[in-house]
Amino acid sequence: MSCLRFKYCCGFGVSSWLISRQGLSWGGFSHVAPMLADGSHIDARSDIIRAPKGGWRDEAGNLIAAFPPAIPAGIQHRPAGYEDWKREVIVEVPCSAQQEADAYGYMRRHIGDQYDNAAIGAFILGFAMHGRGRAICSAFTLDIMRYVKLTNGTFIKTWEVPPNTMFMVMTEGMGARAIY
Repeated sequence: MSCLRFKYCCGFGVSSWLISRQGLSWGGFSHVAPMLADGSHIDARSDIIRAPKGGWRDEAGNLIAAFPPAIPAGIQHRPAGYEDWKREVIVEVPCSAQQEADAYGYMRRHIGDQYDNAAIGAFILGFAMHGRGRAICSAFTLDIMRYVKLTNGTFIKTWEVPPNTMFMVMTEGMGARAIY
């Protein structure tokens, strides 16, 4: 049986704390990063990610040449371990081999899409401010799940779904399991 993996995490900043409170109150998540089989991510971020001094390195300390020194905001391919997190959990969603392949293809086709900064403001302020044609991490994740028909999610507007809601949909509604 194949599976899709997603890293749920929470950063150290105030904005991470505010986002992590949407849906779970204390102890929630501020980001969800869809993972590829090699542990790298194709996820939506609002900021530029810069390589540490000496470049991106794998767990063995070898230089990873496939990633540029600065990865722009939006939906981008990012190396495993690109950021230190206050809290993180990896969730596995069971799927068919075809769904897994389709999900990876969907992720790759969306590299370069813009980030939806206004949707984050909507979480904090409590009203819709979505930017059409843009995505946040959890909306991108829900779009992946819908594309491969693991959920129809019709009751949730993609731009209104915080990471904690996606975590609950996966772990309570889709039979996913936390593995880390």
